[in-house]
Amino acid sequence: MMEAARAAGVEAIIFASTMHVLGMHPRTMPLNEDSPVAPDSRYGVSKAFGEALCRLYAHKYHMAVTVLRIGHVVHDIVDAAPGQGIAAEDMNRIFLLALSFRTPGYRLFHAVAPHEGYPLSDGRLTREGFLFRQQGPGRAEIIARLERSPRLNAVARDHHGGDFVQYD
Repeated sequence: MMEAARAAGVEAIIFASTMHVLGMHPRTMPLNEDSPVAPDSRYGVSKAFGEALCRLYAHKYHMAVTVLRIGHVVHDIVDAAPGQGIAAEDMNRIFLLALSFRTPGYRLFHAVAPHEGYPLSDGRLTREGFLFRQQGPGRAEIIARLERSPRLNAVARDHHGGDFVQYD
């Protein structure tokens, strides 16, 4: 896709990635857009590869590439996976923001709503002036939901990737 876009003269790309590129990090570890990848599944690995390919094309071919690490998109953020939710209305607005980037370079954003006291950064989006309309629950609520969940084992409760990291 990237090579076809470059050959066709496309100057700007949005790549839909996932927070699962960071899923094997412990929930206690603060994460931001500069955290090293730690995929929680083959899906996460494929998206980490896609992010690396996007970086290559941005730098080598001077394309404007925006990577969005998308969280759990829901209508109402209370229905989202603990700590990783984003309201559909906010996700739509983030896509519109990403469409506005035309200057060559690589941009990476966590597309996850702020959750007070939870170690997952939305810093770059807010520095771009983005204001979320729906905020997620705070850390105490997230931890309580994780502990109450009968489908999650201890490993899943302790890592950002949730049930994607469960060992059989």
